[in-house]
Amino acid sequence: MEEVLEIVRIPLKYSVFLKKYPTEESCRKRLEKMFWGNSYPVCPYCRGYRIYSYANNRDYKCELCKRSLDYP
Repeated sequence: MEEVLEIVRIPLKYSVFLKKYPTEESCRKRLEKMFWGNSYPVCPYCRGYRIYSYANNRDYKCELCKRSLDYP
């Protein structure tokens, strides 16, 4: 019988969250790290690795398949 490990996430209080991520930029960087880890971003559609962000640093697009990515 396989043992299944359960990941329990404890929600942060809003005040703690604001101290940890005081700016939108710091929050976005954390979300990117959650999605991509320590590796480079990969397109979920074509598995391309040439992902770039627009000037607003919010929207991402794959250079290979030209699809917009729904990431942080």
